[in-house]
Parts: sequence; structure tokens; C-alpha cells
Amino acid sequence: TKIGPFAFSFDSPESIRIPNSVTSIGGCAFYGCNPTSISIGSGVATIEGAAFWSCGAHLDSISVNGGNTHYDSRGGCNALIETETNILIQGCQNTIVPSDVVSIGYSAFMDVPIISITIPSSVTRIEDRAFENCDRVTDIYCYANPDTLTWINPDGCFKSGKATICHVFNANAWNNTFPTANV
Repeated sequence: TKIGPFAFSFDSPESIRIPNSVTSIGGCAFYGCNPTSISIGSGVATIEGAAFWSCGAHLDSISVNGGNTHYDSRGGCNALIETETNILIQGCQNTIVPSDVVSIGYSAFMDVPIISITIPSSVTRIEDRAFENCDRVTDIYCYANPDTLTWINPDGCFKSGKATICHVFNANAWNNTFPTANV
């Protein structure tokens, strides 16, 4: 069973529960839905780009069935992670980014009302729109190495009216690598 692109976009479910019988979720399938929780079944093998785009405004829980071999929410991290690549593809306001995640995916935290987030040293890539419209964030604790980090459009992240403080380690390296990031 497949859920097609834009299948439930702008619906208003309180939660999204993908049954074990579903094998594929299309791009933007749940665009703009704003659930409080997402639960992924064991049969999901493919999640196309931005399947949960702009679903973060009320999202506080993400889980993946332990029998799923393609996606996980390891250690109760409250995130949707592609197991093979260690890419975090969807986060929520209670996400703790695991220390083995290597990339924060396109729009992973878009519209999520996070207040603070820690980016571990394992992260080598942050995709465009990863933190777009995170209007409440005040503190970012970033352990990623600026010399090996690819951050697609850092100026497009954390767009908000609030001041965001990025706590980095080795500020000189950060300012040399990302001179407009205002760290």
C-alpha cells in the first residue's frame, strides 16, 4: 500500500499513524497537516522528500515501529531517521538529535516550536530549510566542526523576530567558514 504525493495535505489530523501495511509515503503527503504525533509502521520502506513538510507547529512526538528496518527513532529521540544513511528527516519540539546522525535533512525542523537544540559533532551537513520558521528558538548548541560542515543556506535558518544565540566551540573557525551566520 502506498500513500501518494499530497494525499493528505492540509488535512487536520490530531495524529498521523502509518499502519504496518503501508510501504511508501509520497512527497508532501502530509504537507501542512500539523499533527501532535507521527507514528511510522514497520512496513514503510520509502519516504519521499518533504513527506511531512510544514507539519511541525504542534508536533511533539515521533515514533517508528521497532520492526522497521529502513527508518527508526533510535533511543526514543523523537525524530524520524533514515537508518542506512543516519539522516534525520523529521524532528519535533522534543527531539534530541542522536550522536550518530550525520545530516539534518531538508525542512526537518521547519515550523517546529523548538526553544533550544543541540547539534552533535557527528553532523556534517545541514540541508536548506532545516530550521526555517523556528520562531521560538533562542539557543543553538553546535558541536559540529565548521571545517567539515556543509550548511546549505545558513542565513535561511532560524528566521524569526527573536534573537538566537548560537553557542559554538571555536568561534574563530565558525566566523571564517560562515562569515554571515552571525555566531
